[in-house]
Amino acid sequence: MKLPQAQVINLSSGLRLVHLWYHGAGAGIFGMTVKAGSADESDGNFGLAHLVEHTIFKGTARRRPYHIINRMEAVGGELNAFTTKEDTTVYTIFPQGNAARAIELVADLAINSQFPQAEIEKEREVVIDEINSYRDTPSEAVYDDFEDMVYAGTPLGHNILGSATSVASLGSDNCRQFLKKYYTAANAVIFYSGPQSPDRISAMAERYFSALPAGEKTERTSACSFSRSTNDISVEGLHQSHVVLGMEVDNLYGEGRYADGLFSNLMAGPGMNSLLNVELRERRGLVYTVESSVTRFTSSGLMTVYYGCDPEDADRCLNLCRRTASRLADTPAAQLERLLSRAKRQWLGQLTIGSENRENRIMGAARAILYAGSITPDSVAAEHIMARANRRKSAGSCKSFVSNLSSLIAMKKYINLIIAVCLVILVSACGNNAKNRLATTATQLNAELPMNLGNGVEMDSVAYDTEENTFNFYYSLSETFNSISSMRNAHDAQRRFLRTYLSGKEGNEFAKFIVDADANISLNYYGKKSQDSVTLTFYSNEIKDLLENQEEANDDRSQLAGLIAITNAQCPLHIDGDELVMTGVALEEADIQFSYTYNPEKYQFSADNIEQVKAAMLPELKKELNAPGNTLQLQLMKKLGIGVSYVFEAEGCEPLSFSFTAEQIKEL
Repeated sequence: MKLPQAQVINLSSGLRLVHLWYHGAGAGIFGMTVKAGSADESDGNFGLAHLVEHTIFKGTARRRPYHIINRMEAVGGELNAFTTKEDTTVYTIFPQGNAARAIELVADLAINSQFPQAEIEKEREVVIDEINSYRDTPSEAVYDDFEDMVYAGTPLGHNILGSATSVASLGSDNCRQFLKKYYTAANAVIFYSGPQSPDRISAMAERYFSALPAGEKTERTSACSFSRSTNDISVEGLHQSHVVLGMEVDNLYGEGRYADGLFSNLMAGPGMNSLLNVELRERRGLVYTVESSVTRFTSSGLMTVYYGCDPEDADRCLNLCRRTASRLADTPAAQLERLLSRAKRQWLGQLTIGSENRENRIMGAARAILYAGSITPDSVAAEHIMARANRRKSAGSCKSFVSNLSSLIAMKKYINLIIAVCLVILVSACGNNAKNRLATTATQLNAELPMNLGNGVEMDSVAYDTEENTFNFYYSLSETFNSISSMRNAHDAQRRFLRTYLSGKEGNEFAKFIVDADANISLNYYGKKSQDSVTLTFYSNEIKDLLENQEEANDDRSQLAGLIAITNAQCPLHIDGDELVMTGVALEEADIQFSYTYNPEKYQFSADNIEQVKAAMLPELKKELNAPGNTLQLQLMKKLGIGVSYVFEAEGCEPLSFSFTAEQIKEL
């Protein structure tokens, strides 16, 4: 069924009516949205807009509170209201046939509310209790703390509810003045969604809202700049860390609002396949919820990402968020084009489903008229979303589209990245000092991550688990690892590396912390391609044994064998599909041997062209040996006099082999 398009009707008073005609609907929605929220409060009156929203139901010139709350409920309807930073909405949902009752009631509240002082006193206590109880829900309160922080000193920089102190100072006069100033025809929009025709609804609105003052439209001139500081907010006694990170995006009128929305949806929208849900929950099980949202104001916009996790995982999750966004920023143009095409289709599908919600649809249309003066039709919005990347692609490259999102995508460039963290379980200050130092070390190391270690291995993050007394290293393995279960075979190699690191200059102090805390070390590997994981744990007694065996720690050949074992864990490595496959790597007596299988119909390897094959391998070998991550391997090969050999085998063919001597390796 095709959804109706909104119709805007200008009443004689200047009040605008937004109408959505749902023929045959069994219920109607009527309400009023006023351009007045917490951003319009003056110093000392914080919480006033919200208090007016609460007490607007507490009596009019002709109705007592009892009559108001029963007016719609008596016919099975409901009466409600909510306040945001920049507007307030009062609305009712009711069975068909009660439109006149609904319109008359909302008009009476907007025009004739009295705000009796006795009712103010009672409702003030309700609001203060709401303020206090809200702090019991840190997953919601952290958003307010975040906005208070990033918009500090601006009209957006205080809580909608106000504080217990500010609300205690408000009275009837404050509420009446606020109503008189802002609840006017020029500053409000009324809306209806239901089975009644535009003519009938507009006639009723003309009648009941005729006494609404004309007033003036609210003009907000203060620019709400976005603070670029960072801050931590600690609240003890709860189970999780609640983290919000965010950045400034386009305001309500900005050209980039569709790009902002697309990026937010791609990163952590409602789909289970969002990038961060896959990274944080599906692959690693670090969070229950990760979600992104965009909030737009008249002078600013805010995109936020929220996740809740165990305290020891907070830094790791943050690094994964940064890394995911950075990887998206660096995606090649052709691949990004395909990714964005899928993301746009998904977002449009979600918007289509969301448009079936009549309540959200009509309120969204009312806000569009209130702020922009027009409503973008669904079809035009869809074209807008789909066309933005296409226009840039026709210019020659999808990269120009990425450049418009660069301040969003490239978190590695996030100068304006803000982090508000409710750290609810902290490392105990009265615990072992070595444990405290391990926690500090984890924080310091995370500031340097992620780090490419070479051989297809990247260190994502580290974390010290105080309960398990385990220092965790987290690694991701490149797509070259077809299955990381083979990393279990590298346990001895990792044992050698760990001993070498802890015994060396760089790791000596860390080793002391580990030993003093009697802590364990875990190496956690995650595969980008296979999405499986492997954990290698070294317990405290094993670590002490490693450190005591200094002779083995200095064994150069043992270290090189460990490096080769990690490379071997990537095999079989398909160089050219099934046509050319590296099947294994092994440290022999005098060289490192690389073994391959090949398709003889495609690759004509023979003794006759052995020198050509060897010459073709030489640049690749030089490039690999001189890669930043292979510095240690090359040093050990030179020191031990180790060369490189290659063996190529194919069914029905004689094995083909050749080698580069240690002297040739030194020249490379």
